[in-house]
Amino acid sequence: MHDVKVKAKQEAATKLAMAQFEKAEKGGISEAKAMQESKKAKAKVNDSIDRRARALVDGEWRIR
Repeated sequence: MHDVKVKAKQEAATKLAMAQFEKAEKGGISEAKAMQESKKAKAKVNDSIDRRARALVDGEWRIR
């Protein structure tokens, strides 16, 4: 979905995931913990995308 509101959340999740993996490489956290945090961020963004899509379809676009 190409939407300004969602794009910012996607970029933030990507940055978070990258930071977690960098932390894991430096030994700050385990690779498993980095993967877990990455999956949580991805799930949160996917939820945001789903909610935004429903809002657009039902509200702004009035598609039924």
